[in-house]
Amino acid sequence: MLIGECDVRFLKVRATVEEDGTGTKIAGEGATAKVTRQAIYFETVYQDTYKKPNLPFTVKVRATLPDQSSAAGLPIEVCSGGRCANLKTADDGLITAVVSGSANRIIMSTLNCRVGMKPTSFSSKLQYYYSPSNSSLLIYVPEGRLKCIPGQKTSYDLPVFFSANNQEKADLTVQIMSRGKVQMWAIHPVDLHPTPLPIDRSSMVDKPAYVPPPIVTGVVTVPITLPPTASPTVQVMVWYTREDGEVVSDMAQLEVEKCLGFSANLTWSPTQGEPGGATTLTVTAEPDAVCSVGVVDKSTELLNPDPDPVSLDNIFNYLDKFKIRPGVYSQVNDFRYCEKKMRAKKGSEALVQDDDVRPFRSTYYYSDYVDALKMFDDSGLYVLTDQIIETRPCEEDTYNFPWGFKGPSWERTKPKGHPFGTSESDKEPRTHFPETWLWELFTVPPTGLVRQLRLPGTITKWVGKAVCAHPEKGVGVSERATITSFTPFFSDLTLPPSVKRGEVLPVKISVFNYLDQPLPVRVTLKESPDFEVVEDDLDAGGRSPERKTTFEDDVDRDVAYKFVNLTGIEPLLSDLNDPACNNDRERRMATEEPRPRRTVNRGRGRDNENHPRGRGREDENHPRGRDRDDENHPRGREREDENHPRGRGWEDENHPRGRSQENENHPRGRSQRNENHPRGRGREDENHPRGRGWEDENHPRGRDRDGENHPRGRGQGNENHPRRRDRDDENPTRPKNQRTTCLGAKEKAVLTILIRPLVLGDVNLTVLALADNTIPGQCGGGGEERVERSDTLIKSISVEAEGFKREITWNKYACAEELAKGDDSAGVWHVAPEEEIVPDSARGWVTVMGDLLALPLQNLGSLIRMPYGCGEQNMINFAPNIYIMQYLKATRQETPETMEKLLGFMRMGYQRELLFRRQDGSFSIFGSKDSSGSTWLTAFVLKSFAQARNYITIDEEILRRMRNWLVGTAVDKRGCLQSVGVVFSKALQGGLTSDKSRMPLTAYVLIAIYESGLDVDNGTRSDLVQCLLSPSKLTKTDPYALALKAYALVLAEYPGAEEVVQELLRMATDLGLILFWKLEEAVGSHHARTVETAGYALLAMVALNPKKYAGEAKKIVQFVVSERNGDGGYYSTQDTVVALQALALYEQVFYEGSLDAVVTVTATAEDFAHAFKVTEANKLLQQRETLRVFPTSVSYTVEGRGCVVIQTVLRYNVPEAIPSNAFSLRINATNNAKKCALKHMEICSAYLLPDGASNMVGIEIRFVSGFAPPRDELERVVRENGEVLKRYEFKGNRLTFYASEFVTGKEFCVDFDVVREVEVKDAKPGIVNVYDYYEPDVAVNKEFEFPPTEGC
Repeated sequence: MLIGECDVRFLKVRATVEEDGTGTKIAGEGATAKVTRQAIYFETVYQDTYKKPNLPFTVKVRATLPDQSSAAGLPIEVCSGGRCANLKTADDGLITAVVSGSANRIIMSTLNCRVGMKPTSFSSKLQYYYSPSNSSLLIYVPEGRLKCIPGQKTSYDLPVFFSANNQEKADLTVQIMSRGKVQMWAIHPVDLHPTPLPIDRSSMVDKPAYVPPPIVTGVVTVPITLPPTASPTVQVMVWYTREDGEVVSDMAQLEVEKCLGFSANLTWSPTQGEPGGATTLTVTAEPDAVCSVGVVDKSTELLNPDPDPVSLDNIFNYLDKFKIRPGVYSQVNDFRYCEKKMRAKKGSEALVQDDDVRPFRSTYYYSDYVDALKMFDDSGLYVLTDQIIETRPCEEDTYNFPWGFKGPSWERTKPKGHPFGTSESDKEPRTHFPETWLWELFTVPPTGLVRQLRLPGTITKWVGKAVCAHPEKGVGVSERATITSFTPFFSDLTLPPSVKRGEVLPVKISVFNYLDQPLPVRVTLKESPDFEVVEDDLDAGGRSPERKTTFEDDVDRDVAYKFVNLTGIEPLLSDLNDPACNNDRERRMATEEPRPRRTVNRGRGRDNENHPRGRGREDENHPRGRDRDDENHPRGREREDENHPRGRGWEDENHPRGRSQENENHPRGRSQRNENHPRGRGREDENHPRGRGWEDENHPRGRDRDGENHPRGRGQGNENHPRRRDRDDENPTRPKNQRTTCLGAKEKAVLTILIRPLVLGDVNLTVLALADNTIPGQCGGGGEERVERSDTLIKSISVEAEGFKREITWNKYACAEELAKGDDSAGVWHVAPEEEIVPDSARGWVTVMGDLLALPLQNLGSLIRMPYGCGEQNMINFAPNIYIMQYLKATRQETPETMEKLLGFMRMGYQRELLFRRQDGSFSIFGSKDSSGSTWLTAFVLKSFAQARNYITIDEEILRRMRNWLVGTAVDKRGCLQSVGVVFSKALQGGLTSDKSRMPLTAYVLIAIYESGLDVDNGTRSDLVQCLLSPSKLTKTDPYALALKAYALVLAEYPGAEEVVQELLRMATDLGLILFWKLEEAVGSHHARTVETAGYALLAMVALNPKKYAGEAKKIVQFVVSERNGDGGYYSTQDTVVALQALALYEQVFYEGSLDAVVTVTATAEDFAHAFKVTEANKLLQQRETLRVFPTSVSYTVEGRGCVVIQTVLRYNVPEAIPSNAFSLRINATNNAKKCALKHMEICSAYLLPDGASNMVGIEIRFVSGFAPPRDELERVVRENGEVLKRYEFKGNRLTFYASEFVTGKEFCVDFDVVREVEVKDAKPGIVNVYDYYEPDVAVNKEFEFPPTEGC
C-alpha cells in the first residue's frame, strides 16, 4: 500500500471473511496501524536511576525499525558532557553508552537522514546522588529476568559497585521487598578494596574519570536469596553507615520470572485421538491441593476477549496493585528540608512561613540532588533513624508578586485517596461461559490425579487447565494443555439456530478430506418423518434433479461453490483459519484456494439453488423467478406494455431491439444471410466461420454426435458417453437425500440439501459421509488405493411453530383417601385450544407424579420460560435447588443422580451470581453497571448463599460483607429500611400506592436475615421488627404486604404473630377445596403476586403451627399447584422461588411415606386410557403420556394410598396476538438499498397504564429465520441507551433487551441492523414481545417481516 498523503497518520483495517460454501461470515477489526515518518525508533532497555559519585552511569537503548525488528549495525552518535562518540548497534539493535565523568544529559541520534523522514534522537537528563564524602553504592542490575522455581528459594550473587572514602570495611545491609512486604533481610560484612569496574571500554562516551585518593572504587558481590513470593518485581535495598554517621545507600528493581507457590501440571495421553477415543487426563500439584480443572473447546475462545482469565499474567497484574510505588506517602520533601537547612545556615528565625501572605517576594527552596533517604523512599521503606540520611545541598529562588498574592505552592501535592485508583484493567473481567467438556473440583492425592476419559464427538482442539490452591503453599496454575480430537475424513453441518415449521432450510454439509488422495464421496441425509427433502424444479435446460453424474468430466451439480485446498494446513489450527472449527457459525473459517477449473466451470446443475441460474424460474426467489406477468417481476409487466423496459413490440422502431433485424439499421441489422452480416453468409456456405453443415464431417461440430469420432462423440445416449451413459442405467435416479462428489486430496466441499421440517421441537439431522468406491466413474488420476472412510454426524435444529405461543395447564393435588371418603372430588378437564390457532400446532400430554417437587426437579433448568441475564433472574437456577435439597435430605430420598444434578445447578448459579457482586460487597441487578447495590437483591442473595453453605462451598467473606452492607443500611424513625439501589418489583416498593411504604422491603430483609442464620445484632433486629409493628394502611388492604409481615414476625418469634396470621386468613378467599388471596384490583395482572402471597402465607402457617393450620395449608397447596406451568415453575423468579420453598417445607413437615397408588386417566376424544402406578420407589419420576386429539375431556381416578400430582398441559400457537392495554408497540423493518443481506429494525414501545412507571421490562425479538444482528450493533444499542437499557442477551435466534422501566406515556425506541446469514425459503414472520418481567401477562406482541427486495 502506497500512502502519499502527508496528513495520513493512522490506518485501520476491517476484514470480513466468508467461508466458501457455507456462507458463514466473520467480521473483525485489526489493530490500528500507525503511519510512521521515522525510519528508526529508540526504546530504553535500561538506565541507571541516578548518577553516583565516582561511579559510571549506564544507559541501554534498543534501535528498532518501524516493524519492530532490530536495527542492527546502525551508526549512532552519542554525546554527553561536551564529548561525543560514534557507536554501532549490535545484532539485536542494542547500544550501550557509559558516562564516567560529569554531564547533565546524554543524547543519542542517528547519523543518516532521509527525505521526508523525521530524524531519530534520544535524550535523557542525569540526576545526581549527593554524598558529602563522595561515597556511593550502585547495584549492577543483571540483564533479563532472574530465574524462579515454584515453591523453592533461589540464590544469586549480586554485584555492587562502590565508591568509598577512607573506609576499608563495611557491614552491608540487604533488604528484599516485593508485593508490598519485606521478603528477606540480611547483613554481609564486605571489604572495600580497590578493584577494576567491569565496564566495556568500547561503550564509553568519555574517558574514565579521575578518582582522587583516599577514595577508592571497586565491586563487591552480595549473596541474596529470593523466596518464591518475591516475584515478578523485586526492590533490592543495600546500605551501610560510615563512622561519621552518613548512610550510603542504593536501590534497584530486579525483574524475576513469574512463578507461584507450587507447580501444577495438566497433561493428556495421548495428545490426539479420534472422536469417542480414550484418553488419560493427569493432574499433578502439591498434595492435598484443591484444583479446579476446566476443559473447553478452543474454538469457542474466539468469541472471548479474555480466554484465559486465570493466567500468570492476570494473577501478577492483580498482585502488582500491592506494589509500593515511588512517591507514595513519601518522606522526601525538598521544600521543608531545604527551608529548615537554609534557616539553620542563615541563623534567622524571621523566615516567613509558607502559607503567609507576603508582599513583593516569595522564596522557593529546592534541591537538584537526591541522597540516601530517596533510596529508601523509592524502595517503599519508611525510615526512623538518628543517622544522617539527608545530605543533599539546597538552593533558593526568590519571586516577586503583587500585594495579597500568596504565590505558588511548591510543596508536593498530596495524593487524594488511594494512590492507584481503579483503572479499567483492574475491574473484574467479564466472564464468558463457553461450551465445556470438563469443569470439576478435585483434591489432588500425593500420586497425582488420573482420570480415564473419552473424547467428545467434536472435531476440535480441547484446552485444559488446572487452577489449584493450598492452605500453606498458596496458588499453583498449570499451563494450558491441548488435546486434538481429529479424524482425516469428516463432515459438519451449517445450520441456523432455529427455523419455523414449513420453512425450507438449506442444510449445508461440509466434507473435509485431509488424506493424500482424492475420494469419491457420497453424502446421505437420513430420511425422517420429521422433515421432507425438497428438490429443486427442472432447470432451464430441462435437466432432471435425479440425473446421474460421473466424476471424470463433471462434478455433481449439487456440489456448491469452489473447492478449498487444505494443503499445508495443520489438522487442527488454533486460529480462525481452522476448518475443523467449523462447528459454530461465528468461528468457522479455512484458508481457501480455488481448485483447478477442469470441472468447476460446469459444476452444479441449474436446478441447484446455488447455480448462477439455479432454482427453477418458477421459484419467486429465482433471479428470473416469479411469473413475468407479475408486475413485480424484474422483467415484469407485459413487454407489449409501453412502459416495459423492453416494452414496445420489437417491431416498433423505437424498441431497443426494434426495427426488424432484416432492417439494415438494426443493431444486428442486415440479415445474417446477407454476406455483409458479421455472421453473414449462410452457414451452409463453406466459407462461413461455422459453415459447412454439421452433417459435414469437416464441420467443427461435424460428424454425427452419435459417431464415435465426434469431439463429444458417442451420442449421450451411448453408454460410453463421458457425461451421460444411458439414463436407463440400473440407477436411473439419485435419491433426493443424497449428494455425490469427487473430493480431492486436502480439499473440502460443501453440498446442500433442502429440507422442510414437518414437526415441532428438536429435529435430529443424521448425515452419513462415505468414501463410496461404487460411484460410477473415476475420481482422481487412477491407481490410488481404495480407501474406506465414513463419518456419521447427528445434529439437531429447533423447529418452532409460527404465530404466538399459548399454554394452558390443569393441575390437581389428589389424595386417594380423601377421594374415597368424598372429602375431595375428581374433576373433568375440558382440554381445548382456541378456535383460531395455527394448524397442527396443538400438542398436549398428561403427567402423574408422586411428589409436589417432582416436576420442578425434572425441569430445574427451565422452570420459567424467561431469560436469565441479570442478577435476580439468575437466582432461579440457584435458590430452588436449596429447598428441594433440604426436603430430599429431610425425607431421606436423595440419590446420587439427584444430588449431582442439584449440586451442579447450585455451583453454576453461585458462580454466575458472583458476576453481579459489587466492590462494597452488595449485589445489584446489573452488577457494576448500576450506580449502587440493591437492598432487595442483596437480601435475596444473602439468604440463598447462607442456606447453600451446607451443600456447596460458599466464601464466608462474601457472606460477611453482604451482612455488613445490609445492616449498615439507613433506617427511618420507625425502624424501616431506606431502600438503596433499584427495586424493580413494585410490590416490594409498597404496592401501587402513591405513598410507597417501606414495610414490604423491610419485612423481606428481615426474612432474609433470619433464614440466613447469620449473626445480626439485636438492635438491628428490633428496629426492623418495630417497623413491621408500626401502623400501616398497606397491610390493611394488601394481602401481599400482610403475608410478608406475617412470615417475618413468625421467624422473629414475635408473640403477636398468630394474630397477624389470623388477620391474613380473614382476607382470604375460601372456595372449599382451595384457599387464596385476591389482590387489589388496580392495573395490570397480578398472577405472580397472587402465587407469591400464597407462598408466604403457607410458609408462615407451617412455620408457626403446622398442626393447627394443616387444613388451611392443604387448601393453599391446592391453589399453588393449580397455578403451575408445564415445567413446574410459575410466572417469574420471585413467585417461583417462594412457591417452591413453601411446597418443600410443606412436604417436609407433612411427609408420610408409604405411597402406593394407581392413577387412571382417560380422554374422551380418542381411545385413550392409561393407568399410572405411583409408589415410593418412583414418586420423583415424571410419568407422561401424550394426548393427540383436541378438543377432549380428561378425567382421572386415584385408588390406593397417598397423594399424587396430576397435570394436563396443552400448548398451541395462535396467528394473532392478544391485544394489550399495558404497552404500545411499533415495528419498522426495512431493507438496505445497497446490500441485499442487510436489514434494519426499529422497535418503539411505551407504557400506557396510569401508575407512572412499569416494573422491569423485557424486549424480546424472535428473528425471521436465517437473520441475526451483529454483536457490535447490540453493544452500540446498550451503550447509547444506557439509562434505560442495562443489558442484552442473545441466544439462538432470540434477542432480549433488559430495560430498567418504562415511564407512562413516554415512547422508548431501539434500532439496529440485522444480517441474513442463511437464506431460508418460505420464511415465516418474526415476533417482538414487550412484557413486564414480574407480571409476564402484561405484554404486547406483534409480528414483523422484511419487505421483498427486487434484484436480490
